[in-house]
Amino acid sequence: MLAERPSTVTGPEIYFGENNIKVGLNPCSPQHMYIFATIAMPGNPRIADEDLPSKMREILAQFGGHMGMARDSIGPDSSINYRPLHAMLKQPPWHVGRIGLIGDAVHATTPHLASGAGLAIEDGLILGDMLSEGFDVEDTWTRFEARRWDRARLVVENSLMIARIEQEGNADEEIQRLMGESSHALAKPY
Repeated sequence: MLAERPSTVTGPEIYFGENNIKVGLNPCSPQHMYIFATIAMPGNPRIADEDLPSKMREILAQFGGHMGMARDSIGPDSSINYRPLHAMLKQPPWHVGRIGLIGDAVHATTPHLASGAGLAIEDGLILGDMLSEGFDVEDTWTRFEARRWDRARLVVENSLMIARIEQEGNADEEIQRLMGESSHALAKPY
């Protein structure tokens, strides 16, 4: 959800609440911030668009501060995107002949490591560099997939583990360990 950004919001904020609810905000311009909430919704129930503002206010009811301010600003015209989180990791090959896929088409992830877009950008940069070397295109795709597999798998699998742990609750140390290990691995050259 996009909301007005108070001047006191200077960086991202994440909060955990009752029933394993995770909410956060992230400035995306000097005037606006993005608000998110992750909560288990068994059965992925359909919520009518006109009911989304009241549902979001209900989810944010237990929070004060900036989240409370965001909650109080939700109105009937608020743009709220409600959808389940999905992830997918396709085993190579990611190509047929000279045609291939990169990014979310082969390794879509949940946002728990904030690395999905980075992986996709890396894919494009690396593939471009490898193709510029002048080797056979199909062979380049095979080498590219081998080069990217472990990194993509790390992000998708660890993001899903963090999501599961958050929904189960009370495992901050395990989440910190996974985030630390993932960050350390992702800081290495790709």
